[in-house]
Amino acid sequence: MSEPRWNEMVGAYVLGGLEADERRAFEERLHQDVELQAEVARHHEVVAGLAHALPTVQPPAGLKQRVLDAARSTPQKTPALQAMDGGADASKPTRRPASAPSLLPWFAAAAALVVAVGLGVLMQQAEDRRQVAERELATTEAAVAELETELAERDSLLATFLGPDVRTASLSATGQPPSARLFWNTSTATLLVAAFDLPPAEKGRTYQLWGIPEGENPVSLGTFQTGPDGTAVFRRQAPEGLDFQLGAVSEEPAGGSPQPTTTPILVGSWTQAQ
Repeated sequence: MSEPRWNEMVGAYVLGGLEADERRAFEERLHQDVELQAEVARHHEVVAGLAHALPTVQPPAGLKQRVLDAARSTPQKTPALQAMDGGADASKPTRRPASAPSLLPWFAAAAALVVAVGLGVLMQQAEDRRQVAERELATTEAAVAELETELAERDSLLATFLGPDVRTASLSATGQPPSARLFWNTSTATLLVAAFDLPPAEKGRTYQLWGIPEGENPVSLGTFQTGPDGTAVFRRQAPEGLDFQLGAVSEEPAGGSPQPTTTPILVGSWTQAQ
């Protein structure tokens, strides 16, 4: 039985894609192989960086409870209505003063006005709550749609990272940071790039990624900028039909250049032929 190609198993190991017996064999090898340990550590950094490759959308705080409260709430009786329903005991006859008949029409009119105003206020409050609930429900549906889109994007990134036709390359400076890792899915011409320990370019400058075919001029694969911590994880679509052996990163004027104008900061080639 031929010796497993351990480097090709790193991606599946980091993402939990190995069978139990494969994982045990890989971990036994990992304890003995310092270079393999470094490779696994690099892959962990890439996977951690994927969480920042796309924006995360969070639903508004307390949204669910507010929608449920608005849906369940019912108008409450005003003190005037409560008084009309149960304020007096109908079973007990009352004696009216002699002057009462002359005031009764005014009392009836006042009671009717209180009831009308109270019902109007309650109806308006119920309508306001209904409109708020509808707006928040629409906001929730939009947030869910954005989350679904984000998950689909991340699934696509993972498919690119674990694809069977993926080449990997380590780009580095001479014996010291910064560094970058390239993952190129040749079947989809998709590049996943992770840069580390690369300080943000100065104002008016940017970093530019290059693919260099053998014996030909470099081909631009787009510009990028790192975060304050010196890292960047991003995806690029390579030009159709491009096949390159070297990858490089140079610092260029903002907007990029047709060809490199400075000596590349990072250079590297594919770790194995495909």
